[in-house]
Amino acid sequence: MRAALGLFAVFGALAAALMSHADVRFVDRVVAEIDGAPVTASDVAIARALGLFELNPEPRAIEATDVERYVDGRLLVREATRLGLETTAGERTEAWAAAVGRAGGQAILEAWLRRADVDPAWARRLVDEDLTRRRFVELRFRDLAFVSDAEVTAAMGSGANGEAAREAVRARLEDDAARRRLGEWLVETRARSAIRRLIDEGARVPDPLAGAAEHR
Repeated sequence: MRAALGLFAVFGALAAALMSHADVRFVDRVVAEIDGAPVTASDVAIARALGLFELNPEPRAIEATDVERYVDGRLLVREATRLGLETTAGERTEAWAAAVGRAGGQAILEAWLRRADVDPAWARRLVDEDLTRRRFVELRFRDLAFVSDAEVTAAMGSGANGEAAREAVRARLEDDAARRRLGEWLVETRARSAIRRLIDEGARVPDPLAGAAEHR
């Protein structure tokens, strides 16, 4: 809920900024490299504004943790692509509609993209890639998370009983197992990749698209 409120605040400010027609240029920069491929502040800013790659929409400067989450997302997308994982046109349409909803509606999103001089195809590509990432996580980690009956029983505790409580515990244990295996996979994949984060821990990079909201 807090993330949603933050997103509406961001796009509310963006919508107000659209009253100005002054020509504004935004300064971008490379914030990371993955095997030589650059990651720009704009990549991270757009993904964050749309709530992609586990980033929460927040009207603030870009931090090292934002870059790290985006890089992790790119690693997952790369692996999913290597394995030939595909999404359907219907799933992509649904993912875009969800992003539009988080942005406050089609009109506000399109106006912000114009104001920030962002190609809508760029935003759509990031939404599609985030969908691919999520599908890969589901298939590779969540769907393969197995928890035995003995483990469920051990985790139940003396006060819990009933099938509904049992299934709730099983779901929690499976989710924990999936997150743990995902974390292990990311550690191994980072070690096999040439990753350079070009923003120091604790440093902050100005959001290159913030001017679209701040300019009057």
